[in-house]
Amino acid sequence: MPRRASAAPSAQSATATSATPSPSATFPPTPTPTESPPDLELASQLTRGGQIDKAAGALLAVVARGRPAERLTARLALAKLYLSEGSSSLAAHQLDAYLLEAPANADVRDAQFMLARALSASGDDLAALPLYAAYLQAGGPAQTYARIGQAESLASAGQTAQAASEASGVLAQDLPPSIRSAFELQMAQAFENTSPPDALDWYGRLRSDSSLDSDQALALWRSGLMEIALHPLADYAFVPNSQMIIEQYPDTAVALQAVEQNPTVMMRMIGAYQIGLVYYYAGENGKARAAFEQVIASSEPSQAAASFYLGALDERDGADADAITHYSRVPQLDATSSLADDALWWQGRLLEQAGRSDEAASAYSNLVDSYPSSSFADDARFHLGLLAYDSGNYVDAASAFESIAKASRDEVRQRALLWQGKALSAAHKNDAARSVLETLRQEAPDEYYGLRAAVLLGDASGTVRAGSLGSTQEPDWTAIESWLNGQSAGQPLLAQQALFASPHWGAGSALLSLGMTRQAGAEFGVLLDQASRNPALLLELSHYFQGVGMIDLSSRAAARLLAQLPESQVERAPPDLWRLAYPAPFADAADAAALAEDVPAVLLFALVRQESFFDPLAGSTAGALGLTQVVPATGSAIAQDFKLAPFDAAQLFEPDTSLLFGAHYLHQQLDTFSGDIYAALAAYNAGPGSALRWQKASGGDVDRFVAEIDFSQTESYVQLVIENLARYRQLYQGLAEPALPKG
Repeated sequence: MPRRASAAPSAQSATATSATPSPSATFPPTPTPTESPPDLELASQLTRGGQIDKAAGALLAVVARGRPAERLTARLALAKLYLSEGSSSLAAHQLDAYLLEAPANADVRDAQFMLARALSASGDDLAALPLYAAYLQAGGPAQTYARIGQAESLASAGQTAQAASEASGVLAQDLPPSIRSAFELQMAQAFENTSPPDALDWYGRLRSDSSLDSDQALALWRSGLMEIALHPLADYAFVPNSQMIIEQYPDTAVALQAVEQNPTVMMRMIGAYQIGLVYYYAGENGKARAAFEQVIASSEPSQAAASFYLGALDERDGADADAITHYSRVPQLDATSSLADDALWWQGRLLEQAGRSDEAASAYSNLVDSYPSSSFADDARFHLGLLAYDSGNYVDAASAFESIAKASRDEVRQRALLWQGKALSAAHKNDAARSVLETLRQEAPDEYYGLRAAVLLGDASGTVRAGSLGSTQEPDWTAIESWLNGQSAGQPLLAQQALFASPHWGAGSALLSLGMTRQAGAEFGVLLDQASRNPALLLELSHYFQGVGMIDLSSRAAARLLAQLPESQVERAPPDLWRLAYPAPFADAADAAALAEDVPAVLLFALVRQESFFDPLAGSTAGALGLTQVVPATGSAIAQDFKLAPFDAAQLFEPDTSLLFGAHYLHQQLDTFSGDIYAALAAYNAGPGSALRWQKASGGDVDRFVAEIDFSQTESYVQLVIENLARYRQLYQGLAEPALPKG
């Protein structure tokens, strides 16, 4: 069911995804070596810490002054850094030198593969082909990926028959979904200039195989352009594709292109409602409003839906009274509309925020009675209880919340129990309130509402200390494994055998040695999914991932391990296992950022865990980048605050920059909201304007503030970061159990 779009966030807008943008080149044209003695270990430490420029300087020092074997190692490491940063010419320079300097009997397969990648990235596909062939002939371990590179270079070089043959062999392999889709898109694009019929075929494969709307819409769009390339007079072939894109994928960027290609024709063929929907998702508010108003003035059957989106546009414009009117018309125009329950919900929310409680209660009751299976029904029942609470009818409110709790499970039940306890306390039924809150704390001791119950019971712990986290230590892997074996969950030998036998393990390990971290992560992600119910294998994976610096995957593996343990065992797990699931990587950069911006390091880590799960190359569909998921526009503004010029968005992939910028933006929000962590986190996710509105409606009550958040993604975000904060305070600040600060 469609949902109203949230306000544009200031720092990030979506959970990080694996489909991240590629960093652009950030190295200077002529990198210079450091003046320190050549030190490969120092370079490795700098690389793992995300200090890429310093790592490059340290490696160049080894190239300039190290022993021959050290120089070769440094050249390969430099090439990996340069390729990861998009500096293909610098990478090629180092790899050419490596191949010239390597002894005759040396294994040069990795250098051949990387040089082929560098040449292809520079547009010299013909020069790349013999290098891929040499790697394959020598039996390099990343065979499938060499064939991917070879197929793409063949297609770009116009050798279509050979490319098609090689690509068919690639698709026969067990590829991770993201790798398969990326390969299909790359092949289609490579064939566009050399063989449009083949491009059509590959776009068809992409549309069939990818689960992403954006991929499917792009495949349709490019297919239409290819049809025109094949048949210049066949514009008719393009129109059905555009129509399908607009109707099936209105929220994609390609849909806007399809509309703008010929808006008059599209309006006539598809109708004003679908065109308005595309403009709405694209943020073209004026054009969207004109289209929806055209629907209302006509006899189109989508008048109810158009009225809903006019209400949403009114909200964007801050015209809440007009929004209420438009929402109220939706069920009147068509009570069977799929948006009728949505309209009643948002109508109720606006009425409640405007202090029109009786009208809000009527809208919520109408929703519950008329649409009991609506996804908004639970929230509507909850807000009916809140309205009773706000009016001082605490006994009635407690009864309403009790009814919800008895009929619900999980978070819906937990929220109702918290508010039942608050209502009973407000009604001076303190013993009953304590009993309800104790029940909640026992049911969900480390989840958001259980943690809040502990605060209300007076069991909060001090304040969140600002500044650095302090020293961290290497996990005691032997102790963790011994404990896991004692729970009858560990079979380390079998786990290792299963790990080493997996083709995804072999591919991932080979790709890591080639510096292809993104592709390695995709292969390891498949392995992680396959191991999700095997605690011993998850521990092996966590250990390996941490050792190679893939902290995001290491912590995910540890978190999944803990999730597999019985509840009676999980809280008794060794602290080191918990610290794997809640790690503190990039500690020096994080401590420096926390101290510089006067924010608690534990809060910064809690935020990063939710934003990116410690993947420095994470990116969201909204364009947020890096550990702290800062969007480039916000990053540019922060760079100006620090007088850092010029600013390149690729800098947000650098851990020290991302942590500093994220801490700076978080500090701004904490300052804006007078130290209120909940409001600051909401502002970080959804923008300070929305957070200010929710804070104003909350009356200073933290729980009321969270209840006021009407973007489900932001509500979940705040709760999860708060849960992370409680755990980080326990693990790194010496608390006996996860706990929130007082307040």
